[in-house]
Amino acid sequence: PSKQFNAITYSGDNTTSNARSTLGFQPDLVWTKRRSSPDSNYSNSLMDSSRGHDKVIYAQMTNAERTSPSNKDLVSFDSDVLL
Repeated sequence: PSKQFNAITYSGDNTTSNARSTLGFQPDLVWTKRRSSPDSNYSNSLMDSSRGHDKVIYAQMTNAERTSPSNKDLVSFDSDVLL
């Protein structure tokens, strides 16, 4: 199962890249969850490789998808790299 799914915890530092190389595979779907957020609408973000790294679906919102306005979000679906 760890070749298809993995969960990691990290603390962002508001920089342009927070590369993670602990997955062991190239992800097709990334689901990020903020552990503390003043705006709960943006606390669950889903991105997939079909739409691209800058297209985001927020689980708590009803609109279909949004384009990420930030280069501090997911920047690519690299092999063994999450963020």
